[in-house]
Amino acid sequence: ADRVFFLHAAAWSSDNGQEGFRYVINYSDGTKAEIPIRDGIEVGEWYWPLKRIDGMKFVPGFVNVERRGVFVYEWKNPYPQKTISTIDIVSADTKLIPIIVGITIEQPDKTRKITPLLTGKLKVKEWGGVKTVVHPDRYEIGITENGRAWCGVGLTATPSVPLPPDATKLVFEVNGAKDQWGRSGILAAPFQVTVYGLDAEGKFPKVKYVTTPYDFKVDDKPETWQKLELPLDRMLGEGVVNITGMGIQYRILPAERAGIEIRNIHLE
Repeated sequence: ADRVFFLHAAAWSSDNGQEGFRYVINYSDGTKAEIPIRDGIEVGEWYWPLKRIDGMKFVPGFVNVERRGVFVYEWKNPYPQKTISTIDIVSADTKLIPIIVGITIEQPDKTRKITPLLTGKLKVKEWGGVKTVVHPDRYEIGITENGRAWCGVGLTATPSVPLPPDATKLVFEVNGAKDQWGRSGILAAPFQVTVYGLDAEGKFPKVKYVTTPYDFKVDDKPETWQKLELPLDRMLGEGVVNITGMGIQYRILPAERAGIEIRNIHLE
């Protein structure tokens, strides 16, 4: 599924931004994705369906003649190549009462070709004070208190992945990681990205790093992820025919030394 649409509302809403409940997406491979639903952000009060709230991510889905209704919230699936088996609804045990009317799944675009990366046996190479934690669904690339400028990590996997002839970009999602004191919600350090590959003779051409776009920002909200797309032709070494992985490098370290988390790494 590319996207999931939730037709829902809440009773006893107060627009306080606190989590009222969450959806747990269960994939057929045993992994999960969790979607926190916050009061006034992803859901609103059924009694006031036309009320506008700063920062709201939902829209009116149905309003009756008495001006009562429900909302539509759209969630983009970070793993469109996976099959969704079930969806759980878990209350946060607050006064907010979830009202779930319907859930609709949008099938993936069959014309969009996705080539997942880092699917084989993983190898992690760190330098300059980076500490990497490999989770089942993401990579946490943190910066230790000994971290210095130009520190980074290389993530490679065997076997390598053949470079699709029509692939033009590296795509993945980014979130802010915890800093060296374990604090969340700290803005991440600026970073560069490269792609590792092999040429037809099995050699490693010289890599080229690209800096993330000027307008790309990793926010300080742990529950949200930002999608990053980077052109392959600016990163690939000469004559690359197989992709082995990717590299992340931090250029300038802020005082908090907060790194990033990445997931759903693929070529398009």
